[in-house]
Amino acid sequence: MLKRIKQLHTLDGKGSIITLARSGRNSLGITGNEWDPDPLLLGCRNGVIDLKSGIFRAGSPDDFINLHNADPLPHSRTVTSDSISAWVAELVQAPKLVLLKPVDDHSNGIGRRGGHDGSPGPITLEQLAAWEMVDPYLAAILAGNGLDLWIINGNTPGRLKELLVKGTTRGIRLQR
Repeated sequence: MLKRIKQLHTLDGKGSIITLARSGRNSLGITGNEWDPDPLLLGCRNGVIDLKSGIFRAGSPDDFINLHNADPLPHSRTVTSDSISAWVAELVQAPKLVLLKPVDDHSNGIGRRGGHDGSPGPITLEQLAAWEMVDPYLAAILAGNGLDLWIINGNTPGRLKELLVKGTTRGIRLQR
């Protein structure tokens, strides 16, 4: 028995194990090309979101979703739902991203630039990157796309509806 164990630990023995694992129906062997065949499937801890249809479903091993290679985001605490939502919005080619924050202007950390109606006015990517109300990676995601970003106060009734119906509201808009 010990002789067989020693043989399996040699390079030839390990090669034999890999060959055996790859052989036959339902083998364990894959080439690696099977990973992430559908970029519009977003793997989550408790299932899969089909970004094309918007349907959430149970995941399957046949989805071959590699969670760490599926997105370009750093996997750290500096990336929050701000950057994740921008990445998903870009994936599904959404024309607009709306973030709800408990603010009416961007005076919290970067200074106020008012509009004619008293609204805060536009914000640049540089200002957004320095603003403490969003995660530090959001500006980097938005720099690579033409997504229209609005940040509005989610505690103010009617703001989101007004933005979606009229195309504008009191809030912070990324200046492009």
